[in-house]
Amino acid sequence: MMEPTICSKDERRSQFKGFDSLEKKRSDLIQACYHDHILAWKSELNKLCREAESDHGKALAVLQADLEAEKKARRGFQEIVAELRVAKEAMEKSRYVLVLIDADADFYLFDKKFLSRRISGGLEAADAFEKITREYLKTLGASISDPEKVHIKVKAYANLEGQSRFCLTSRLVNSLDDVSQFWIGFTRRFPTFEFMDIGSGREEVDHRLRKVLSLNIDNIQCKHVILACGHDSGYAGALREYSNTTNGARISLLETEKMRHEITTLGFKSTTMFRSLFQNDYISAPALPRPELYSKKLAGPVLQQTGSGVGGLAPVTEERLVANVARLGPVLFDSTGKRVDRPLSVDENLLKAMRKHDFCHWHYLRADCVKPCVRRHDYRRPVSDKEFDAIWYLSRFGKCNKMRRMGGNCTDDKCIFGH
Repeated sequence: MMEPTICSKDERRSQFKGFDSLEKKRSDLIQACYHDHILAWKSELNKLCREAESDHGKALAVLQADLEAEKKARRGFQEIVAELRVAKEAMEKSRYVLVLIDADADFYLFDKKFLSRRISGGLEAADAFEKITREYLKTLGASISDPEKVHIKVKAYANLEGQSRFCLTSRLVNSLDDVSQFWIGFTRRFPTFEFMDIGSGREEVDHRLRKVLSLNIDNIQCKHVILACGHDSGYAGALREYSNTTNGARISLLETEKMRHEITTLGFKSTTMFRSLFQNDYISAPALPRPELYSKKLAGPVLQQTGSGVGGLAPVTEERLVANVARLGPVLFDSTGKRVDRPLSVDENLLKAMRKHDFCHWHYLRADCVKPCVRRHDYRRPVSDKEFDAIWYLSRFGKCNKMRRMGGNCTDDKCIFGH
């Protein structure tokens, strides 16, 4: 073990000064390092701050740009919403329900109380029709919103001349002009009520009604279509494409006593609410005498026609029967003694052809037509058995006057009407 070196005080003092100098250098070194570190940290911090400020500026610019874009988009959406609101309001104002009437059909012939009063009757009929239509629309529920405000468009088609003559000979009006005056009043009452005279030709009504239906049923503004054509099986083909479809749910039929089975089975809605506006029963025009046809008596069955006639005449005439009139017999009765019609088997295509020809039923089934009838009489007679049955089938849509008006039981074995 080494022995400690013995130093003098001066030497110790010198040593302590040396230590103080080293301590000072160490402290200066530490301070220098700390200062350098602080400066570097400060520089780095400043750099980070500048970068953060730059990033913040960029982010702020992006956010400001996004904000402006959002404001612009919001304004655009507000404009679109405003435009859609205006468009919706316009569409609401343009909503309509379409009523199509085959006015050539006896079942859709307006009641005598309207027809006989000419323009005033037409005005009243239009008011009543519009009122009942709105009442019916209320029964459809949510499918028709605010039925009191929806527009109602009515389009009626008929042969005006033929209809006028029929109404005159049926004593529904006092002059041929009454019917045209009625339609003037009917269409004058509302600007959306229209009547079109299609002239002669049964197919014209069919064609127009089908075309107008197809043009409107796909229109979003057309909320419902009411059809007065259920009497004619010829419409079944055109209506079948809408059966059990979305568009079909927007179709209703004006129901009559003689709705065709081919149409009733298609599943459309139907209503009887309009029946009070039309003739409740089939009208058969009274006969007018034409004595020149009876200058010579013919052999064969004879039936006297009696009636009040027209213009105070009381004709008694002999019928010039068709050769195959016996096909109408014999008379059939059910177990209660009530007359029933004989079942007929008729080809649909032939039936359609007979309907288009618009033959006079009386002239081809029973005897010479002796009234101013506008139906066709120039086809050969006698018609074939198949043609006879087809015409008879159509004629039965008119109910027998005796059973309808008198409540009796018809025993006429030459009656061409329905029982």
